[in-house]
Amino acid sequence: MDMARKHKPHLVLLDITMPVMNGFEAAALIKHYLPDTKILMVSQWDSEVVKRRAFTADASGYVTKDKASRELISEVRRILHERNA
Repeated sequence: MDMARKHKPHLVLLDITMPVMNGFEAAALIKHYLPDTKILMVSQWDSEVVKRRAFTADASGYVTKDKASRELISEVRRILHERNA
C-alpha cells in the first residue's frame, strides 16, 4: 500500500493471498487512495466465487497462476489499453 501511494502506478498486480492483508482488502485501499489505478488480481484459485469477489473489490482483471504464463501479458495490455481509451 505504501509503495502504491508513493509511486502512483497505472496498474498494480495483487495476489489474493498476502501477509498483513489479503488482496481484496489491499485493492479496496488502493482504489480508495488511487481511484485511477487499475488492479489485476493474480491467484491460485480458479473459482467463479473468488473471481467475482475480485471484481467486486474493483479489480480490472483476474488471472489464475496456472494460466499466467499464457494470459498475464495480454491481460495487462488489455487493462492499460482500456485505461487509455
